Amino acid sequence: MDRDYLSHGIRHRSQELATLKLGLRLNHERVQARQRQLEYEYITELDRSLRYKAVNSIVNFSQPVVGDSAARALRLLEIGRLKCLEGHGLAEKVGKKMWRLSDKLEPTLREMQLSHDIIKSRARHHIQTLTHDIPTPTQIQERQALTGKVVGMGLENEWQDKRYLLLEGTDGKVHYIQATPSIVKARDNFEFANGHVITLEKKKIANRESQPIEYIQVHNHRTVEHIQKISLSRLDQDIIELVKTHHIEPKNHFPPQSFAYEYSEEMTKRFHQLIQKKVIVQRQNHYHLSPDWRKQLSHTTQKRNRNHTLHLTISRHSGGHNRGKNNPYH
Repeated sequence: MDRDYLSHGIRHRSQELATLKLGLRLNHERVQARQRQLEYEYITELDRSLRYKAVNSIVNFSQPVVGDSAARALRLLEIGRLKCLEGHGLAEKVGKKMWRLSDKLEPTLREMQLSHDIIKSRARHHIQTLTHDIPTPTQIQERQALTGKVVGMGLENEWQDKRYLLLEGTDGKVHYIQATPSIVKARDNFEFANGHVITLEKKKIANRESQPIEYIQVHNHRTVEHIQKISLSRLDQDIIELVKTHHIEPKNHFPPQSFAYEYSEEMTKRFHQLIQKKVIVQRQNHYHLSPDWRKQLSHTTQKRNRNHTLHLTISRHSGGHNRGKNNPYH
């Protein structure tokens, strides 16, 4: 189905069907509908009407209203909306019945709407997360992978089929991420599910014209314990970065039973393993990577991978008939 039709056509068609069934919307009904929008903190029909009437960003209501009582009532509502926008710094009175609309009107109202959507998403998924913080809007940056436990996905904008992903991160925050096409595709293909531990990483590939295209790659670790069994795991990378940058050991100051607490505990265990394997060395009160830490870490992960392969082989021979039970995607 055409994306433009999904974005706009369904809405317009619904309006046409409603008109055929119920008749044209009466003027006083339009007034009542816009009255409810007077103090909304997102883009409304009143805002669209004001932008349409603005000339060089100036809305001029010095001319008398032409029309019936409904037209006069709409004029009062538009003036009321301008006063509301004034309070948010999105409109400025520049004369008698004249206002200048801010260039930031639309983006600011969209940000305010996003904040409300985030709060609603937190309420929608509150059962599946232990933190009570409001989710933090997060963009995945290049070379800054984000690891966390999937809380859930939902619709951010039902008209445009925009989705969001909630991720309880290793930093103790719940991250509100606008789902990119690659994240949506991974979810729709059952590549991850609620409760899984995943890492989101920004990648670049070249298209046929050799132009770079950015996308978000999803790595599914399933559980924190499973990360330990991966060569140069996410835990190893986080520990190496911590030691390289701050020369300290991992600290766990997160509330018990949270995902961040669980991840920090695993980091601490792995940190001490890396000390035993001489990947990390202590000098006085600081920690450093050993001169041959890459070689030592490679040796450690190869041994760990051999053990993991043996475990998988035994599991396949002994427990293959249980496959499909407790499927988290169902």
